[in-house]
Amino acid sequence: MSAIATSPPGAGDSRRIPGWLVAVIVVLGTVIYAPGLTAKLTHYDDSLYIYANPALEKRGLDGLLYQWDGDRSWSGNFVEFFPLRDSVYWAIYQVWETEGTPYHVASLLFHLLATVLVFVLTVRLVPSREVAIVTTLIFLVHPIHIESVLWAAGLKDPMYTSFMLGSLVAYLNAREGRAWWYAISLVLLVASLLVKSMAISTPLLMLAIELFGGQRDTWRRIAARLSAPAITSALFLLQFILIGKANRAVVGPHGGSWAAHVVLSSWAQVKYLRQAFFPASFRLIYCFEPPAGLADWRFFVALAVAAALIAVAVLWRRHPLRLLAGAWYFACLLPVSNLVPFPAVMADRYLYAASFGACLLIALLLERLAPSPARLAALLIVVGLSATTFTRSFVWQDADQLWAEPDSDPACIVDGSAPAAQSHILRSWTAKDAKTRLAAIERAVATPGLFKLNRLHFCEMLNEGAIEVSLHGHPERGRPWAKLAVQNCRDFPRTWVAVTITNLHTYPVIAARAAAKAYRLEPSTALKAMWGLTAIEAGESAGFRLVSEAIAEDPGVSCGQLGQWAKEVDPALQTSIQALLADCATRGYSLPP
Repeated sequence: MSAIATSPPGAGDSRRIPGWLVAVIVVLGTVIYAPGLTAKLTHYDDSLYIYANPALEKRGLDGLLYQWDGDRSWSGNFVEFFPLRDSVYWAIYQVWETEGTPYHVASLLFHLLATVLVFVLTVRLVPSREVAIVTTLIFLVHPIHIESVLWAAGLKDPMYTSFMLGSLVAYLNAREGRAWWYAISLVLLVASLLVKSMAISTPLLMLAIELFGGQRDTWRRIAARLSAPAITSALFLLQFILIGKANRAVVGPHGGSWAAHVVLSSWAQVKYLRQAFFPASFRLIYCFEPPAGLADWRFFVALAVAAALIAVAVLWRRHPLRLLAGAWYFACLLPVSNLVPFPAVMADRYLYAASFGACLLIALLLERLAPSPARLAALLIVVGLSATTFTRSFVWQDADQLWAEPDSDPACIVDGSAPAAQSHILRSWTAKDAKTRLAAIERAVATPGLFKLNRLHFCEMLNEGAIEVSLHGHPERGRPWAKLAVQNCRDFPRTWVAVTITNLHTYPVIAARAAAKAYRLEPSTALKAMWGLTAIEAGESAGFRLVSEAIAEDPGVSCGQLGQWAKEVDPALQTSIQALLADCATRGYSLPP
């Protein structure tokens, strides 16, 4: 790798991406992500955006236009408004519906496109083509991108980054005097903002390019060029904040106070730095033990790291490209630095665009070595990162393995954030055995963050937890959860089902009253049968009529419930329901002995 450019950046054919590099990007990128391309959709936000999103079920032109209707978001019924991303989801859904592979392939295609644009942009900024190639290959295989590529809901990361990089390339063309490229740059910026809010950092990246990416222009001309992108991003930022408030995505300070919030946000930046340069863990949810205040040791480590970074920046003041790489990294992370608090303190996907700065800096530092050692080191880095990404891609085939990682993290028990509680909830859904499910449910209920979840998830967790532990022989453990659900979720039919199940056979009068409330909130044959059976056990004569009606409506459901109930109650009650059992038998439903 040559430290001295033989021609100015962008001269001659140096801007063109070699055909062999495109082939390497496509083949290598496909190979390392191939194990995860057949993964199913996950419970984590894929339901929100895809398989439980009624907006995708709308067909034809009306369905496409509906993705651009912001009423749901402004009314607080949908968490965000990114219609360009949702249009891609809609198009895939029209053909493949909830099949996971097409969504993963779409994310991979955008990742490959972003990688190509990384080379196109880097070769414009850096004198050495070898530096541009190394930057591109490290970006391609960096394992920090696994979540964004193999999680269907992560499509927005490679998608917005592709548009953002395209906007910056067009901006460089406009900077050279081709005015019509300026309009293209703005169009691509808007496209990026219609995919993910993190694109608001684009004007900062443009400013970094102006300052460190070549010959400095006058401040007046720089301000003129940046005005339109800055105004555009500011308007979108205002929209994101207002929609976030409407959907309660803007939360209070993490840890319960602003001092704790500063500690956690600072520590997250330290962990981001490690992930970008020395990727060590790839959890879907990162949990943090709450600090007591600014005296927490993590805050002092963050201050020391910040001081070290400032010192390095001073030492590199004669190396503008290194400063550009650093400025890029921190500018891209600024929107998720929790200046405006939102639920997640940290996530790998937030590093997707920022990692370009880290990849460029690594390549620039390797350039200082002699050519042979530099190329060997670059090769080893690319091979090592490729192996990590390939291996990790297999994990996405097993949803339970994905959620076992945060669920088993001790920090997720004491973390007071909603995502920490969500990690246990999702593990309880994916676990393959009852013991693991119960343990995850108990961890969720014990997590302070459970009370910060949206009401739907909060109530679902309490109710399913109460029902699950009761069905496995521990109703006394479920009753406190059912009681808490009654206090907060009285309008949920499942709340009263939970009360019924946790009191079944032990407190029959309470169970019967709860079953009646569940049926009145959501009339169904199954709930009518449950109401009737609990009423029989409570000594209410109307119970026989209710069960008889349920058998007539749907004997398949009702007779199954009757048979199971008959095995659990005392012999005197079994005698009293012989007529009901005989009715099931005449309908062809033989009951288990």
